Amino acid sequence: MKPFPENFATRLKEQRADADELLDALNGESPVSIRLNPKKITAPFENSAPIPWCKTGFFLNERPSFTKDPRFHAGAYYPQEAGSMFIDAILKQLELPDACVALDLCAAPGGKSTILLDNLSDNALLIANEIVRNRAYILRDNLTRWGKSNVMVTNKSASDFSHFTGLFDLVLIDAPCSGEGMFRKDIQARKEWSVHNAAQCVLRQTDILEDLWPALQQGAYLIYSTCTFNPEENYKQLAQFMENHECELVDLDFPANYRLDNSESKIGYSCLPHKMQTEGFYFAVLRKTEPTRSFQIKSKKEYNNKYKNQTPELPNFLVPENQKLVFLNDAFYLIPERHAALMLTLQDQLSCMKLGVRLGEVIGNKWLPHFEYALSVFEKSDFDAAQLNLEQALQYLKGNPVAVEGKDGWQLAQFEGLNLGWLKKIGPRSNNYYPKELRIKMEL
Repeated sequence: MKPFPENFATRLKEQRADADELLDALNGESPVSIRLNPKKITAPFENSAPIPWCKTGFFLNERPSFTKDPRFHAGAYYPQEAGSMFIDAILKQLELPDACVALDLCAAPGGKSTILLDNLSDNALLIANEIVRNRAYILRDNLTRWGKSNVMVTNKSASDFSHFTGLFDLVLIDAPCSGEGMFRKDIQARKEWSVHNAAQCVLRQTDILEDLWPALQQGAYLIYSTCTFNPEENYKQLAQFMENHECELVDLDFPANYRLDNSESKIGYSCLPHKMQTEGFYFAVLRKTEPTRSFQIKSKKEYNNKYKNQTPELPNFLVPENQKLVFLNDAFYLIPERHAALMLTLQDQLSCMKLGVRLGEVIGNKWLPHFEYALSVFEKSDFDAAQLNLEQALQYLKGNPVAVEGKDGWQLAQFEGLNLGWLKKIGPRSNNYYPKELRIKMEL
């Protein structure tokens, strides 16, 4: 294994009395963990152990091939580092409004966004943003698998949100950092680490915090996290910020057996690999006390006139409770009724890559359902389901034809009752409509 950068090891030994134990742990094996999607699956996996701070999180005895598990493609669970699941424990201690408007600024690949969706009400709205375009596509796909409609995916910088004054009740900044906490899991992080790069991360984090601050309304929460042990990027970053802004540190309460560390300061907590089954992870929560004017949107009437409701060509289709059906850019979408006007306003102003759940479109007189609709948590009883075994499901996910029974027309390809996507039966054959960009490329 590649040795630790010398300057990193030296600093860590100056920083911590238990540095040698931490360094030894960073040369060990990484634990494997997943988080279940409570809207799709509730039974824990075999040979798994619960993660104490996240009731839907579980440690696995070994790392399976997630690519070869149809349940992963169906959005039944998300492979996620256990330390970052503390976001779940944080959110359960915050008093958030039912119609909360939240932003996950550096959201890719999507684990923390799915935690936010699990904790926010269906009347809330999450904007999941990622500045790197190719990573934003991955974020979009993972949130599509999660199946919720109260989410948008955007591709903007922090500064692009600064003029949405007072919009957000909650902002999560999993800040770009020097990545020291991932030295065990990601050897590339060791190769890229340098004193200069760490100093650049501090500057980027400072800029992000300054850019986002106006967008928080008074009383809003800011969750700040990194995957580094560097004090300059963690508590010292927040200490400096708190000196210059009207905010307060939010007290959080965690059981002692979680073994969280806050010995360096009283600002935030750290997950340390020699004390916990996690990689390195730091987090803290601030609450804005500064008076801020509220964000104003155009009237609902104006937007209802601009985006008239239309009915998709589906038999017996009923708009789910608290959802709104909108027709936009020749396609039908379901979005939360509570935030319809806001979502339609923002999609005009942001590089929106996902808006709620895309149902599909009518081409000529024919209905073409969208992949997002298949993976959504909404009822789809109008369609037959083709129950696939493991071999058939994997062939379907590779884009190959599979033989199915039933009547001609659109069918939902399912594995263990979980939707994988669409196929269309035409006589003895069936056409595979699994998205080409998501198909399994590896040999099975």
